[in-house]
Amino acid sequence: MTSTAVAIPILSSSRTGSQTRAAVRAATRLVRLAPSTLLRFILWQVGDLARITRPAARSAWRSRCLRTWADACLRTANVRVHVRGVAPTPTPFLLVANHLSYLDILVLASLVDGRFVARHDIGSWPVIGQLVRAGGAILVERGRRGAAVAVSATVRAALEDGSGVILFPEGTSTDGRGILPFRSSLFEPAVSIDCPVHTAALRYSTPVGSPQAADAVCWHGDMPFASHVWGLFELPRIDVFVEFSADQVAGSDRKCVAAAAHDSVLALHASVTTEVA
Repeated sequence: MTSTAVAIPILSSSRTGSQTRAAVRAATRLVRLAPSTLLRFILWQVGDLARITRPAARSAWRSRCLRTWADACLRTANVRVHVRGVAPTPTPFLLVANHLSYLDILVLASLVDGRFVARHDIGSWPVIGQLVRAGGAILVERGRRGAAVAVSATVRAALEDGSGVILFPEGTSTDGRGILPFRSSLFEPAVSIDCPVHTAALRYSTPVGSPQAADAVCWHGDMPFASHVWGLFELPRIDVFVEFSADQVAGSDRKCVAAAAHDSVLALHASVTTEVA
């Protein structure tokens, strides 16, 4: 996946009426979101400093800020969240889900209090990266020698500290037509301390006449990031269906747990796919 910036589409006389309305919609949403995000970031930092000597209060404040920011982003983009099942609680827990888009983080952050395991380069994104870092994201630098061991140790420390951890074990986002094999290495911290492992599945849908969610919402392959975000904000509405499993997954070791989690997410994915259809 590449995050190479591209030029944002501009209005021109050659655009159709529907294209112009979509472009105006995207521009309006981005204009609304930018100051809202900046304001929340400032409040986040001020509140964080005020609680610096109280770790539990500081963690709760970060979770609250991340959830309210995620809610605001989803409302701005007119993302409607449909939920079946109950999100895992109390902490600690490991929640694993399929991965379709950067939007997954906002959707799950609006529903679950936990620290995300995310790509390292997300931390360098303007404003968003700062918010993700401030929210306690555990960033994975893939390909670096020893990175998996370091991240595994951080995940274990988070679980032992009583935090929920949210993981996308496919290792990359997809178009949603299937579930890739799960990487088992980051299941080890949960297995080693006998931490509950929960599963969830996500599926996106767009209105009739709009670009399909597989391309307009899911971010995969070599899709440029900036133009994809613009196209996503052009959509009149996005529906996301989230289903949480009623049961935890278990196994004798990390590979068994990863396999059981994969089977569970497959079943949930089939369920939400049927619901969307």
